[in-house]
Amino acid sequence: MRRVTALLTVALLIITLLSACSKPSDKLSAAELLDLGEKYLLEMNYEQAVVYFNKLIEVEPMNPRGYTGAAEAYIGLELPEDSINIVHSGIKAINNFEESQPLFIWLEEFGDLMFAEDNFDISALAYEALLAENPQKEYAYKLAQVYIASDQIEKAIELLKNMAALLDDDDLLGEAERLERLLNDGLAAGLIQIIDVSPKNALIGRETTYSVTVRYASANADGCIIYAGANTGESALYKIYDEYILPDKYGIYTFQFSCVPVEWPDKAFGIYVNISAYPHPESWMPFSFDIYNLAK
Repeated sequence: MRRVTALLTVALLIITLLSACSKPSDKLSAAELLDLGEKYLLEMNYEQAVVYFNKLIEVEPMNPRGYTGAAEAYIGLELPEDSINIVHSGIKAINNFEESQPLFIWLEEFGDLMFAEDNFDISALAYEALLAENPQKEYAYKLAQVYIASDQIEKAIELLKNMAALLDDDDLLGEAERLERLLNDGLAAGLIQIIDVSPKNALIGRETTYSVTVRYASANADGCIIYAGANTGESALYKIYDEYILPDKYGIYTFQFSCVPVEWPDKAFGIYVNISAYPHPESWMPFSFDIYNLAK
């Protein structure tokens, strides 16, 4: 009996799709357009997938899947700019931050993927679209890293300064000024950002193993090293616990180290990372640093 029920379910699904395929496209419901878009996407018939996802957008412009589905089809057609444009247009059309969250997530993940694959132009387009619709610190750092990795230091400085003014953010301004000093001194530049810390709390007085994931980019052709530590000795000084010599100019890396968190009267216990030239003298200035303050 279960087998008969399963067969009937499959048969009904096939009949539904065949029925939808036989209808004129302007008579299809939003659900039928979505089904056909997904069907053609799965079959790698990207031209038809684009047609049906775009028709879905016309019929149901508040449905994020119309935009992300079309974007995936455009990627299949090797049209990454079109994929970014369609998702960006969806954010504008939906015009609601919560409801367009899938579109923001899609753009950020696509930008990250393009960055990892050395496609800096497309990565920059994705992050620029994100910043245009939701100016925030994380997107600014990511776009600045793209500029640094593609040897556009001046552009990174200008971006960080503009975003610092817009968001009234001293951290962004500090990074811009640090990069500017390095550039004026004829030195290479780099940028590092903590993207995750686990656990996220400071277990005061108890030895804790922390995983710290960072994203980095550098314009230094001679080599770089990244360090991770914590303020376990003095409140304003960070002891280095781990280091990693970078095999390339940009990427993502996870440190792991153990330390005993300390409760300071004047400062939070925090995780510290920096990116520096390698090799470097005993006394040196890092290209960039980031600090993640932990909750108790």
